Amino acid sequence: MGCKYSYYTRKEIEEQTDCWILIKDKIYDVTSYIDYHPGGVDCILTNKGKNCSEHYKMHNIIGQKTWKIYFVGFLKKYSQM
Repeated sequence: MGCKYSYYTRKEIEEQTDCWILIKDKIYDVTSYIDYHPGGVDCILTNKGKNCSEHYKMHNIIGQKTWKIYFVGFLKKYSQM
C-alpha cells in the first residue's frame, strides 16, 4: 500500500503559516530547513508560498535529493477541483 499525499491549491500554499514552496507540481514544507540553508534565511523566506522551480535547478544532485524529505503534497490542478 503506497503513501497518499494531499493536493493543495495555489491559494492554500500561499496562505500556509509554515514555509511552503512549490517546485513544478510538488509542494515542500521547508520550515525546518530555513536556518540551515547555505544561502541564508532570507533566500527561503522571500520565496514562501511561491513557485521556486528555477531556484531548484540551481541546486546540485545532492541538494535536489535532500528536498524529498520536505515533500508534503501536490499542486491541485483545475481538473482535480
